[in-house]
Amino acid sequence: MAALWTLFFAWQFRAHLSVAAPLALALAVWVLYVADRVQDAVRGDLVQERHRFHLRHTQPLLIATIAGCCTVLTLLFFLPTPLRTAWLLLALPLALYVCAVHLLRLHRVPKEPLVAVFFAAATAMPVYVSHGAMGFRVPLAALSFGLVCWLNCAAIGRWEGMLALADPLTRWLGTHLQRGAWIIALLMVPAVFVHGGSAVAVAALAAVACLVQLHGRRARLHTATLRALADVALLTPLVVWPVSAWLGL
Repeated sequence: MAALWTLFFAWQFRAHLSVAAPLALALAVWVLYVADRVQDAVRGDLVQERHRFHLRHTQPLLIATIAGCCTVLTLLFFLPTPLRTAWLLLALPLALYVCAVHLLRLHRVPKEPLVAVFFAAATAMPVYVSHGAMGFRVPLAALSFGLVCWLNCAAIGRWEGMLALADPLTRWLGTHLQRGAWIIALLMVPAVFVHGGSAVAVAALAAVACLVQLHGRRARLHTATLRALADVALLTPLVVWPVSAWLGL
């Protein structure tokens, strides 16, 4: 997903992107996800099956994580210096966040909004670094993507019964998912009419619609299925991208 949206941003804003960039970001996101799940499992927070899975396979996952870290560090040398610097600077507040959540046990940290901000910023960073002169267009598109990532986290929290552990804004968004989705969709509308960034906003709006549809069918689906489909809902660029290219957007 990280690689897909990174490539989609690059295509939307006509930015040249080496293969190392989406691959490095995809691996970095996977490493962070696995490390977070393993830490939760080791600490005893076995809330969902994915936590129990990571506990059962802790050793091979740790080996894969170390290999992933080494690969990411190697790929960084193949990136343009401005992008490498920007991603490393973005990693500093991310490291502080991880320390606050896992080492200091600060559970009041607003996890879902921060995850959405970091993910959207990292995904749009290659374009912003190379096309910073485009003004507000790249940040506006990144905001659309960040909002749908936040809605994704809130929806999963609602379906898994984990909203009590979320921050107040995410709890409200998850509790009033349909109303919150409308508000988020309205916030995305300006990006649809921005020349050169409309496809990203349309893909984000389509993802919002998919999440709302899943929420309406939640009673008929198993929680694990909902969790998987929530991530599938973010793969809307696979449809929007070819259609936009055909229309010349």
